[in-house]
Amino acid sequence: RLSPRLAPVQDRAFPVPSAGSRLVAAADGCHGTGTDDQCSQRTGIPMPRTTTVRRRQASLPASDPFAATLGGFDEGRLAALLQRRPDLADPPPLDLADVLRRSASPSSVYRAVDHLDELAVLAVRAVMASGGTARPAQVAELLGLAADDGAVDRAIAAAEGLLLVALDAAGTVCAQPVLARVLPADELGPPVAELLDELAVDELRWVARRRTSGVQASRKADLVAGLAAALADPDGIRRTVAQAPPQAAALAEGLVWHGPRVQCHVSGIYPRYATGRTAEPADPVQWLAWHGLVVKDGWYGCVMPREVALALRGGLLFGDVEVERPVLAVASSTEPGGDSDALAAAAALVGQVEALVEALGVEPAPLLKTGGLGVRQVRRLAKAVGTTDERAGLVIELAAAAGLVGCTGAPWDGTGEALPTPDYDAWCEQDPASRWAELVAAWLATESFPSAALSKGEDGKALPALSDTASAPEATSQRRVVLRLLADLPDGAAPARDALTAAVRWETPLAAAAGPLDPAGHVAWVLAEAGALGLVHRDALSILGRHVASADLAAAAAELRLHAGQMSTDLVLQADLTAIAPAVAPRRFRERLGLVADVESKGATVVYRFGDGSVRRGFDAGLSAADILDFLQEHATTPVPQPLTYLVHDVARRHGSIRVGAACCYVRCADEASATEVLRARRTAKLGLRAVSPTVLVSPEQPEVVVEALQAAGYLPAHEDAAGELVVARPQPRRAAPSARRRRRPIAVVDRDVAAATARRLLAGEAPAPTELGSAQQSSAQRSSAQRSSAQRGSAQRGSALADDHSVDTRVLRPDAVQRGRSRSESDRSAPVPLPGVLVQAARRAGLDEHEVLELLRLVSGDADGDGPGGTADLALMLSMLEGGLFGDMGAEGLFGLGTCDCRRPSDIARSADQIQVLLHDAMAHEWTVRVALSRSRGTQPDSFFAEVEDIEGDDVTLWRHDRETDLETTVASVAWARVLTDAEEHALFSEGAER
Repeated sequence: RLSPRLAPVQDRAFPVPSAGSRLVAAADGCHGTGTDDQCSQRTGIPMPRTTTVRRRQASLPASDPFAATLGGFDEGRLAALLQRRPDLADPPPLDLADVLRRSASPSSVYRAVDHLDELAVLAVRAVMASGGTARPAQVAELLGLAADDGAVDRAIAAAEGLLLVALDAAGTVCAQPVLARVLPADELGPPVAELLDELAVDELRWVARRRTSGVQASRKADLVAGLAAALADPDGIRRTVAQAPPQAAALAEGLVWHGPRVQCHVSGIYPRYATGRTAEPADPVQWLAWHGLVVKDGWYGCVMPREVALALRGGLLFGDVEVERPVLAVASSTEPGGDSDALAAAAALVGQVEALVEALGVEPAPLLKTGGLGVRQVRRLAKAVGTTDERAGLVIELAAAAGLVGCTGAPWDGTGEALPTPDYDAWCEQDPASRWAELVAAWLATESFPSAALSKGEDGKALPALSDTASAPEATSQRRVVLRLLADLPDGAAPARDALTAAVRWETPLAAAAGPLDPAGHVAWVLAEAGALGLVHRDALSILGRHVASADLAAAAAELRLHAGQMSTDLVLQADLTAIAPAVAPRRFRERLGLVADVESKGATVVYRFGDGSVRRGFDAGLSAADILDFLQEHATTPVPQPLTYLVHDVARRHGSIRVGAACCYVRCADEASATEVLRARRTAKLGLRAVSPTVLVSPEQPEVVVEALQAAGYLPAHEDAAGELVVARPQPRRAAPSARRRRRPIAVVDRDVAAATARRLLAGEAPAPTELGSAQQSSAQRSSAQRSSAQRGSAQRGSALADDHSVDTRVLRPDAVQRGRSRSESDRSAPVPLPGVLVQAARRAGLDEHEVLELLRLVSGDADGDGPGGTADLALMLSMLEGGLFGDMGAEGLFGLGTCDCRRPSDIARSADQIQVLLHDAMAHEWTVRVALSRSRGTQPDSFFAEVEDIEGDDVTLWRHDRETDLETTVASVAWARVLTDAEEHALFSEGAER
């Protein structure tokens, strides 16, 4: 992507032979103030010593009330905004204008409204019902509250702190326009003037004759204005309803509170040939229409105007409004020792996650053809871990949320499997407290309820684990509210479930109205999950939960570390061939010890037992007797017991005395007696052995079969290859990329200090620092290089790469700087081409700064690094031609299209077929990532997924699905809705793809 001034240059044909190539990458590395050397280091292209690159601070629009509100935020309010709306802080914004642009996107507003309580939501909805702007006194009047009691002012201030509403200079409340698509409908019809304008003149006159005000006019505009004024009179509306027949009055009452529309045949609503003396109709809909209480709307029904409904509601939008949150009553208090039980639960969960993922590594679980793990596979994992099915479902969902479990293959063709991910190996290297902290961070951010696994769905069947069917974006807000409400209670106090549910419903009214269960079920799930993580004990916050509720995850991990102890590798060897090892030990130590010994029991410590079979495993894996004894002596607190030494040397003496090779196959023995014994043994008869020499036997079976049969017969054979080298039996673990939904964290956790630092930087107008990444997922991104793999996509092949080396300027990680094309590593890049002074001077005369020269150079050269063939020469030629007047009066603005960019991402959600087709066309042209939902049967939610638009011809659409990594051919008519991802969403999506 190019900067806004240079975006129109993309795909433009330039008047030079080698120009006109597609844009591959954007050079966003020269933002900020720095020296020439710093700029050269960021971009890889040396800058002349006489130039200085400075960041251009974007100014906020002076006429925008939201810009004025954001500009008036101090450091504390701005930091609170970034912490409560983390998508505004991750990726790091360039300036306040960037924050303002992000805050108006529908997806960001959709998440921000979850922070509003019931009164604030109703206040914002009242502003929207007034056309998007209203005075605070009008809002209070619509809610039926006193304007001077402060409740409405507090509600508006809460919405203003989230930048959902703003106060202009006159004190008028202005709401974000996208709130109309985010907030629920107010069950009021369109304004009366809008409805009356669609009626014919004869129909308007017919309604005017029935009004007691006696509207007299001949022109349509005057009729509409007069009727609109008459129908806006609340007293006149109430008098008309009082004179209505009983059936018409009952119908009007129902339309007021249960929806403004009624279906009917509109062709006979208004008589075509009638006089004012026509008798009153018996049909209640027709009576209401004749008196203007409902107006014809389209061909299939009538609708009650907004003014009429408000008048019949007594001027109130929502009836009775609760001003204060319900009281959170305390039901009980936990006895002493609850913190110890919570700490033990947290440590136990870490062990269960490790055991379950290890079980998946040994035997991957096949996926259902519809996606996810079925009950049978979850039950198998529960048996391997030693827990219940419901607990196993919760554990695997938490592991998947943390990116420790992923899926590979395609479930619909039977090749899908659930496997550990590469992140699991890094996770195991940490101490238990750090591992627990990652699980808690993933739980706070995941947009689903892990407890939903194996719960009953709408069809009565158990929902599979690792399935997108349990996706619930409202889960994050409800977790946050539950923890905050519990933190307001005294230590050890547990609230009543009913009171907690009522408080959660008031704090998150929009989230409570969605989700797979009612609010009581959601609260029960949150408490169960928090209890499994050790945050809650018997519905009361533990010491870990209080740290997490105060956004201090590091303190919680430190508390758990004190309880669980430090990792140790001390090994107590005993003469009975057993060893006592600490329960908290590094993974590599446990793997090496488990290679030569079997686990006998687990508890506060782990007891291992050595035997012939366990020691043989070590020799099969390529270890020698010296390797095993050195490892034991290194970690043992006492010398290695003599019986254990004798056991290792005895197995070493016998191991390999019989050799099995690939002659399909031969058995080579150390002496003639061993060969004779193997040949005459009854349990080796099925191998078809025969002697070819006194110490060599041959068999028609494969070497692996012979090795297994000899081991089952009690021998200790060694497997060797055709060259006589020992074949090491150490299988490599399989790993899968984590699920896109599981690694997608649109709601990041922004630390308090990070938010404060970002606020200071934005108010000072400084460039973002490389370390300013507030998302919790960046910790794993920093451990590995991130490149999104290219894939074959039907008729087109696209690639996307994200530089994940955070030692460079993080601004290249912005979504508009996602590199669409081939990405080269630093080692593959050739030496940068310096910019000649004549090019810099020509650019200055053309009105371009050095940053724009670098962007144009990358475009003209067709190379991400600007060192493509002829790039510098072509650009210098174009600028010299421009300077020489070969393009007439056209300046740089006209030649390059600077300042004429109109490629902003659409923020609307397309729902009609025409809107969807236009949106998909634009997404394909600009290579925007979209979210598409396919239609399903009535009563079910549409299946939504992230996709790239490959091709669209007429009604046929080809999409590349991110979740399945394959093409999907469908039609525009089968798409329920579609929208373009915002910069922040695309950044998060491609960041997770780069980590994979």
